Amino acid sequence: EEREGFESFISAFENQYIRDLGVPKKRQYETKTEVLIIGSDEVFNCTQGEGVGFSRELFGAGSNAEKVISYAASFGNTTLEKLKKYHIDEEIGKLLNNFSAISVRDRNSRDIVSRLTGKSCELHLDPVLVYNFEHDIKDTVKERNYILIYAYNKRITEEEGQIIREFAVSHNKKLIALSGEQSFCDEYIYCHPLEMLSYFKHADYVITDTFHGTIFSVINHRQFATLVRKDEEAKGYGNQEKLGYLLEELELESQRAENLYHLDEILNHTIAYDKVDEIIERERSHTMEYLKTNLC
Repeated sequence: EEREGFESFISAFENQYIRDLGVPKKRQYETKTEVLIIGSDEVFNCTQGEGVGFSRELFGAGSNAEKVISYAASFGNTTLEKLKKYHIDEEIGKLLNNFSAISVRDRNSRDIVSRLTGKSCELHLDPVLVYNFEHDIKDTVKERNYILIYAYNKRITEEEGQIIREFAVSHNKKLIALSGEQSFCDEYIYCHPLEMLSYFKHADYVITDTFHGTIFSVINHRQFATLVRKDEEAKGYGNQEKLGYLLEELELESQRAENLYHLDEILNHTIAYDKVDEIIERERSHTMEYLKTNLC
């Protein structure tokens, strides 16, 4: 039943949700533009292995634009050492040198750009934090008294699931898994992206191991815990490069969980969201200055 639900989510995303986001069904090639903006998310992550690989187009290769810039791009868990291992560091350095301006969203990405090009680049917030979703949320969720689990499909371990289950029972909360399947949860849900934000809005707690799960929690001022994993702890695909910096930038290191043994303490820590909001507003202005400067 869970598998059918997840497959239905993938089908709905590919055939409906992505259209609602403005992505046309017909692919567009060799489009002529004045400015090509590459980003955000892990567009520079190019050592993810079979099925993903290295897309030169995401580094501006073959662009038909008059100039190429990036915004809040990330190398994800790609490191300079991994680029050298696969012998693509020099090629990526040459491609990055063709950019008119480079913006990234984490320190690891900034350091890679600096090492490969000898140039500095700007650090910006992910656009999901820059945009104000307050009036876009499809607030249709009637469920209450629950903990939301937003994590990669079955990435939470059996031991972690048991700790979360014990916390939920002790606080009399239902466990809802959103988008990714989690066998220890009471219910699995997939829904429209803007309705998804409504599930975050009404959650009593959020537990996530994703970058955007953390951002959705922040947008909705939730009590949350973010699982930060190294490569060796996450089957070769860790998240510490991007998530560690995000929590640091927003002064939310208190919500970082290396493991879940202190889950109660993390989830019930009072978060100073007034201070977090001040940081976000300042960085929104920084973003607009960058885009105005480089879109002219």
